[in-house]
Amino acid sequence: MSAPAAHTLHRGLGPWASASIVVGTIIGTGVFLKTAVMAQLGGSPMWVLAAWGVAGVLSFAGAMTYSELGGMFPASGGEYIYLRHGYGPFMGYLYAWNRFWIATPGSIAAYGVGSATFLSTAVPIERLGGVKVVAIALVLLFTAVNCLNVRAGGRLQTALTVMKVVMILGLAAGALLAPRGSWGNFASSSGGVFPGFGAFGAMVLAALWAYDGWNNLPMAAGEIRDPQRNLPRATIYGALAVLGMYALVNLGYFHALPFTEVVTSSSNQFPDAPAVAAKAATQFLGGTAQAVLAIAMTISALSAMNGSMLTGARVPYAVARDNLAPKQLATLSERARIPAVAVVVQGVLSI
Repeated sequence: MSAPAAHTLHRGLGPWASASIVVGTIIGTGVFLKTAVMAQLGGSPMWVLAAWGVAGVLSFAGAMTYSELGGMFPASGGEYIYLRHGYGPFMGYLYAWNRFWIATPGSIAAYGVGSATFLSTAVPIERLGGVKVVAIALVLLFTAVNCLNVRAGGRLQTALTVMKVVMILGLAAGALLAPRGSWGNFASSSGGVFPGFGAFGAMVLAALWAYDGWNNLPMAAGEIRDPQRNLPRATIYGALAVLGMYALVNLGYFHALPFTEVVTSSSNQFPDAPAVAAKAATQFLGGTAQAVLAIAMTISALSAMNGSMLTGARVPYAVARDNLAPKQLATLSERARIPAVAVVVQGVLSI
C-alpha cells in the first residue's frame, strides 16, 4: 500500500519550476567573472570559447546521466539515493553528512554574502547594518518562504530565474550589438596557439565551476509532478539553455571588448578592476552599467541560493526517512507537507 498523503511530500513543482531550479542553480556569478581568468590562461578568445564548450559538454553529459537516474528513482534525496542503492547505506550516509553539514550551508552562506555584497555596490545598505546583517536577513527570509510550501519556493525560484535569464540575454544582446564592438577582437597576439594541456585544463575547471548545479533538481524529485517526464526534460532542457546563454554572453564579451580589456578584468591578478561583464555592459549602458550589473548579479546569486535551499533540505529528510538520522528531520508540516525542520536547521547552519 502507498503511504497516506499526509505522510508524503507534496508534488507541487511543475515543469517550469523544475526547469527554473536547474537554470537558477547553475547560473550563479561565474559567467560574470570567470572569462577574465580563462583569458589570462588561454591567450586567445577562441581557446576561451573552446574551454567553455568542453565544460558545457561535460556538464551536459552529467545532466543527462542524472536525468536518467532521476527518472529511475523519483524520490527526494538525489545523490544520496543513488549512492545508497549503488554502494550501500554507509556511502550514502557519508555523502549526505557532507552535503547537510558542509556543502549546502556553505553554498547558501556564500550566496547570501555575495548577494549582499553585490547589492551594496548599487544600494547603500550600511544603514541596514552592512553586508553581514543583510546576508543573514536574506537567508532568514528565504528560509521562511521555503517553510510555507514547496509551491512558494518554486514560484520564487521561477520569478528570480526569469529575471536572471532576461538580464543575461540582455547583456549578451547589448554586447553583441555594441556599436563600438568589433569581430576583429577575436584576433589575438598569441595567434591562437594552443596554451598547453595544463593551462587548458585549468580553463575548463574554471568554466566547470560556472556550470555547477545541474545535479540539484533530483534532490527534490519527490516533489515534482510526473517526475519520470518532467525531471529529465527540465534537467536536459535547462542545461542546454545555460550552455547556449554562456556561449552568447562570451561571444558578446569578446565582440564588445579588445582581448586585453578582457584579460585585465577583475581577477586575482587585477583585484581592483571592473568585472568583464561590467566592462562589456559599459559599451552599451554607459555610466549605469555598474549599478545594473550589480542588480543582475544580486538576482543571480539569490536565485542560486533559493534553489540550493529548496533542494538541499531534501537530503537530510531522505536520510532521516531511512532511519539514518534523527527522525525529526523527516517530519513533514501538516498542511504544506514539507520537511520544515530540515529547512530550518539548514538555514541555521548557513548562518
